[in-house]
Amino acid sequence: MTDLQRRLDLLADAATLLARHGMVVDDVDAFVERARGRLRHGTDHTVAALVGSTGSGKSSILNAMAGAPVARAGVTRPTTAITQAVTFGDTADGLLDLLGITQRHHLGATDPALSGLVLLDLPDFDSVTIAHRLEVDRLVELVDLMVWVTDPQKYGDESLHVGYLQPLSTHGDVMQIVLNKVDTLDPAARQQCLADLRRLLVADGLPDLEPIAGSTITGADGNDGLDELRGVLAAEVNAKQAAVERISADIDDLAARMRAAAGERGTVDLDRLRGPLVDGLAAAAGVDAVAALVAAQHRRDATLATGWPPLRWVRRFRRAPLGRLRTTVDNTLAVAEVSRTLRSTATAAADSTAAGWGQAASSTVRGSQDAVVEALDTGISRQVQVLRQPPRWWRPVRALHRVLLAVAAVGGLWLLGLALAETFLLIDTDAFVLRWRGVALPPALLVGGLAVGFVVAVVAGLAARVGGRRQASRATAQLRDQVAGVADTHVLAPLDGLRDDAGRVGELLDGAATR
Repeated sequence: MTDLQRRLDLLADAATLLARHGMVVDDVDAFVERARGRLRHGTDHTVAALVGSTGSGKSSILNAMAGAPVARAGVTRPTTAITQAVTFGDTADGLLDLLGITQRHHLGATDPALSGLVLLDLPDFDSVTIAHRLEVDRLVELVDLMVWVTDPQKYGDESLHVGYLQPLSTHGDVMQIVLNKVDTLDPAARQQCLADLRRLLVADGLPDLEPIAGSTITGADGNDGLDELRGVLAAEVNAKQAAVERISADIDDLAARMRAAAGERGTVDLDRLRGPLVDGLAAAAGVDAVAALVAAQHRRDATLATGWPPLRWVRRFRRAPLGRLRTTVDNTLAVAEVSRTLRSTATAAADSTAAGWGQAASSTVRGSQDAVVEALDTGISRQVQVLRQPPRWWRPVRALHRVLLAVAAVGGLWLLGLALAETFLLIDTDAFVLRWRGVALPPALLVGGLAVGFVVAVVAGLAARVGGRRQASRATAQLRDQVAGVADTHVLAPLDGLRDDAGRVGELLDGAATR
């Protein structure tokens, strides 16, 4: 049972992973809990259920097996309204409590070969009373061994084959089928009915299930026609494996259903998705337009930092290029482009893997839109600020402009002082004009400071234009890197995790199933 517990754990883990991605297989959790509860009661008892249609003789078989009229059998049908249990040997009250059965009969050790058998007489599965049918369906899921009871008139009924045997075709190892009332047939008709029933069982997907001929009528030798059924039940009780085999078959069945829900493991080619995804998100974020604005802002900032002081103040009255930058969140067209790109990626991801996982991949991608839009907005804004860091050469050029402006100011103030002195004080100012190699310094300082400053500004402007082009290229590359990071973090990484989960689910189901 340790191996069975391990398989149940694997099945539960697989169900948890599938549910995380929206693939819920009904009844898995309930089954795992139910199976663990059954295993806690051990395998000393084997629970076998007599399941059949109205008038098939289930209650008569129960009485014959018990050797006492524990169940009412008669012409008034259905005679079984409440499931009855007969326990052979030690009591099994805890197990019957688990099964929710209150009508109980304990026979003790009347038949040592059947000691450990808990035989149930279920209501008719074709009853007109809905509660009866629901009770049958409930217990068919719970019992260790199913003994289907039919008769020569009803062995071909669709309600038996389509309603139960075909859906349970994977449980052949824990089923028996009894063709009851064969005493009403002559030998040739009996063989014909058994052969026809075998044919139907093969069509149901149960080629190894051999029908048992049965009769509750006592013959001249004092024996009824249930010896073969007794032998089969005694063998099951002695083997103590019916509960294990039933749970194992249920695990295999659920594992197959989970595989069908998820589909075969597919491979999402993230490298193939990445290029179009990044291109689409870059277009949505307006990377090229933002790069152009960054370059224009670079040139403006360069002019304000290194331009000719007498003129550069004019630039301050012009709107900053980055002032025209719109956030992705507030840009309806950008959000629509993000949505279109993600839809395209979702379709490509879904097409590259199986149905269940493909739907999960599509949902994962589509569900990332809000996070992608927010991350693009944040990433682009942050990178723009990084790109606005001024080059180192701006600072010495700005300092040089200040020096040159100071030189021009000295020359200008010198000339102004001379003019005022000569005009109002009537002083001969020639003595106050210094010369160098015949050149008067005041006008030289004024003109030279302004002229050199202008030349420096022109050269700096040319350098700023070159820098602007480089900044545009740099901005494009860095902004695309930001976009790629958003794609990796919010779209591709979850898909990679989904791919890992798909592989993990496959491994879990491989470990849980035996076929």
